[in-house]
Amino acid sequence: MNFLNGIKSDILKLNRYAIIFGIFAIWNVIGFLPPIPASFYYALLSVTFVYCIVNSRKMDLSVLTLLIYIPINILITNPNPIFKSWDRYVLFALLLGCVSLLFQSEKFFRFRGSVLVILLNICIFLGAASALCFYLGINLMQVSLTNYQNHIGIFSGLTRHSMLLGPIAGFGTLYCYFKFTREKNKFYLILMILCILSILFSASRAALAGTVVGFIVLVYKQQKNMGKFIRTLMLIIVVGCATFPLWTKNLTYIISKNNGQTTEISYNSREDKWANRISEFKEDPLFGIGFAAVSTDYERDYDTNSGIVETGSSWLAVFSMTGIIGAVIVLSIIFRSFIGVWLCKSNLAPLLCGLLSFFFINMLAEGFIFSGGSFLCLMFWLFIGCANDLKYYNPRNSF
Repeated sequence: MNFLNGIKSDILKLNRYAIIFGIFAIWNVIGFLPPIPASFYYALLSVTFVYCIVNSRKMDLSVLTLLIYIPINILITNPNPIFKSWDRYVLFALLLGCVSLLFQSEKFFRFRGSVLVILLNICIFLGAASALCFYLGINLMQVSLTNYQNHIGIFSGLTRHSMLLGPIAGFGTLYCYFKFTREKNKFYLILMILCILSILFSASRAALAGTVVGFIVLVYKQQKNMGKFIRTLMLIIVVGCATFPLWTKNLTYIISKNNGQTTEISYNSREDKWANRISEFKEDPLFGIGFAAVSTDYERDYDTNSGIVETGSSWLAVFSMTGIIGAVIVLSIIFRSFIGVWLCKSNLAPLLCGLLSFFFINMLAEGFIFSGGSFLCLMFWLFIGCANDLKYYNPRNSF
């Protein structure tokens, strides 16, 4: 009951429009909800973008520079029209305006923080409930296989895809631990274990690696000295070893995928995609292949009908799509925000350090950084925006 009262108390402190924005931002990720059309998402971002402009006092020059550079990049590189680079630029610009550090004011700081709270709480629910769904035989991923437990990487639980479940459960894991250390409510530990199980069931290696690194960073930042950090980490390791029988069976999904025992659903290897991105960068190191585009020579890296690309890595995509110029701008935004939150004394800083560290690892193998329609893209830039906000504004409400 205290746990539910705590959740209710947190929600009552949030910006009401932020709650609406957060719910619809994650709507299409949830498998049991009817999908909303892309036009609705465009409208939501457009209205929020106007809301941000009205309530903004100043703009971040680095993000503004990126939004000015991308059209120049498109004009110079002239990507194939199949990739719809201009349309994707508009969507990406709207997303950055809504959740990144582009617009700044105290009111907007509260808006971003509220969106973060509602989304992280939904991530806990999806991550924990999906683990229970695994044992109940519920899988909302759109596959024709009847026995998904015998196949690797196609369990999505309550989400629409396993590659969404992994990161979402990772966010839930980090947030549960953060809430447990602040509120000492053991129910968060139960939810955290369920979220970890969801990561294992999704067989997402990038999400598992990101969660481990993010967790270590979170624990380190919460401790006052190296001695306490080592003691806390050793305690966690001991508990992990003591409960190893719980994990060993479920680790087989990750191990089997790592050994190449995939399902009937075939995926082009990330190694090939990484090699393709490097080749594209070498073609034009200064400007890249073009925003939201890949070389048409690599037909397995994009959908010939929709123009949606699968780059295999966000970090490599930044270089291959926007060249050195774009990479310098993007990396300066990201690491300026991370260094700022790392040095910040706010008690919320450890959580954001852990969440960003998760993405730094996860983005080695997932290429969503410029995908304005992607939920993971929204979460990444939201984390960047909130991390930057802590330098100016320490919200009263607890994350």
